[in-house]
Amino acid sequence: MKLVVTVVGVDRVGIIAGVSTVLADHGVNIMSINQTILDGVFNMIMMCETKSEDMKNLTSF
Repeated sequence: MKLVVTVVGVDRVGIIAGVSTVLADHGVNIMSINQTILDGVFNMIMMCETKSEDMKNLTSF
């Protein structure tokens, strides 16, 4: 299953590490990352894929 993960919020240290850890814990592979910071606002889009069809645990992190 292909996934698009979007992260938007105030920039801080560890955003990518935190999101990547949660995805890895759920067996999600990150295929590509595009990120930008504009006026202190962090924006990231990740293209991912997983073999799991159960996405309930990933919708609220």
